[in-house]
Amino acid sequence: MGITVDYNIHFEDLEEVIATIDRPGSYCAHGQKIAHPPTLQVGDAGVIALPLPESQIKSMIGEAERAPYGRGEETLLDSSVRNCWQIEAGKVKIGGPRWKATLAGILDLVSAGLGCDRSRLSAELYKLLIYEKGGFFAAHRDTEKCDGMVATMVIALPTSGVGGELAVRHKGDETIIDMRGEGPGHLSFAAFYADCEHEVKPVKEGHRVCLVYNLILSGKVSKTELTAPEFHGQYRKLAHILSDPDRWTGFDKLVWVLEHDYSESGLSFASLKNHDDSVARAMLWASKEAGLSIYAALLYIEEDASFYDFYEYGYGFGPPEPDLDYEPHDIYD
Repeated sequence: MGITVDYNIHFEDLEEVIATIDRPGSYCAHGQKIAHPPTLQVGDAGVIALPLPESQIKSMIGEAERAPYGRGEETLLDSSVRNCWQIEAGKVKIGGPRWKATLAGILDLVSAGLGCDRSRLSAELYKLLIYEKGGFFAAHRDTEKCDGMVATMVIALPTSGVGGELAVRHKGDETIIDMRGEGPGHLSFAAFYADCEHEVKPVKEGHRVCLVYNLILSGKVSKTELTAPEFHGQYRKLAHILSDPDRWTGFDKLVWVLEHDYSESGLSFASLKNHDDSVARAMLWASKEAGLSIYAALLYIEEDASFYDFYEYGYGFGPPEPDLDYEPHDIYD
């Protein structure tokens, strides 16, 4: 059944803004997964232990070459722009009995964060990168390296170090991601759309060693799918609406009803589906900007009514009795 909303507080414009947010996801997704460490073999350096010891990192650098960068159609080497080592994917073998499941779990989180169709999303290893102390990569954008490439994913292998944060920027927003993961099973990951500007901050101590993947959508890929969701204008409108004190006179909360039904055990912001996920992301951002608290909750609706109760020889009004069929006559609350 439908729900009647009191519009005396003038939230019609909020509904109009939310109606335009029809795509889930953000320009980047990141996190850390605790997993069984994979096995790693790099060229003639042999099998690499995790967390990465200093001696084996040096052996890996022996298999590497200085990483270039692209400027237009040119490929250049300039340590003032990019200072790190790279190893081609063909020299890197990563596996182990649980690696396939670990990578699939990371892709699940990434696809949800970016708003990509998980059934079409796959990861193709591109390079292994090694940043020594002082290593960095200045702000840049990735080029499309293969058909259907929508994003880049970085998985940092566990190693000791300080610095080397990943900064991702899009349409005036910035996310700083700490890629440290020093424990044996700590895999920090980040993914971002190819049209996002990003940089690797200088490594202050130790190293950063990362697996870089191209994220690819199978099938026919639309232009919209290749670019990061752009709802920042709508987010700011929502924040302005929610920050307006005149709208809240006599009210202490706003309830927005989502489209799907969720169980108590399955309810969280991370588990929201499709358009619900889009709405929640918008509301989370706008609420933070407006200084409000936001919660995901179950909504229960109860109705009190008088009923017709049917008997074998007629019907009448009266209190409900067990084992009888009823038809609502008048909903009074």
